[in-house]
Amino acid sequence: MIFNKLEVIIEEIRCINCERLLGKVLREIRKEIEIKCTECKTTHKYILEALEAQTT
Repeated sequence: MIFNKLEVIIEEIRCINCERLLGKVLREIRKEIEIKCTECKTTHKYILEALEAQTT
């Protein structure tokens, strides 16, 4: 079977401080979201197109 054309690439979003998995998104999605980590209680702003995070 050939899966190359149907392959979906999923990126993981992890907390910058404690490396806890916060969620998974498709690589093609271009959004800006804020997530609060339930483990260390810090809020991060994620820009999914570049997969960068900034502490707020």
